[in-house]
Amino acid sequence: DGAASTAQGAFQYLPGTATTAQLVPIVLDVDTGRDHFRSQATLTNRGTTPVSAQLTYTPVFNDKGGGAIDITLGAGQQRVLDDVLGYLRAQGLPIPQASQSAPQAATLALRFSGASSVDAVAMTTRTGAETASPQPVGRAGLAYSGVPSSQGVTTEATVFGLRHDDKDRSNVAVV
Repeated sequence: DGAASTAQGAFQYLPGTATTAQLVPIVLDVDTGRDHFRSQATLTNRGTTPVSAQLTYTPVFNDKGGGAIDITLGAGQQRVLDDVLGYLRAQGLPIPQASQSAPQAATLALRFSGASSVDAVAMTTRTGAETASPQPVGRAGLAYSGVPSSQGVTTEATVFGLRHDDKDRSNVAVV
C-alpha cells in the first residue's frame, strides 16, 4: 500500500515526488568544413506522472550561451530534440551559431522532478555527422546516456582501450 512504519512514526511514499539529476558530458554543434557534427537528445518519461526537466547548458569552449530551460513531459511521453543546440537557441539561450572557427560544445545537466520513480526518467544523446562527401557505407555516430550525479567518478579514473588510427578514433569527454 506504499505505507511503512518506523520507530519514529509512519511515512508514506507519494508517487510523483521523485527527483533525480543527470549529466550529459557533451552536446555539440561542430562544423569542420567537411563534416558537421550535431547532438540529438531523447528525453523519456516511462513513469505514471508528469515530470519537469530543467536542462542547464554550460559551454565548454567559451562563456557564451550558458543558461537553463524547462521542459515538461507527460506520463509515458518521450520527446526527441533533433538538434540539441538548435533547440536551446530556439528557446532563447544565446548560443552562437557553430562555424569552422567557432565550434559549440557544452555539458548538459538535467534535473527531473515529479517522477513516479528515479528510474522512470532518462536522457539519451546521439552525436553524429552530416558529411559533405557521402560515406561509402553506413553512418558514423555514438550514443550515450545521462549519468546520474550520484554515479559520477569523484576520484582518479583510468580509461582503457583508447584508439586513433585510420579506422578508429576514441572519443572521451571529461567533466
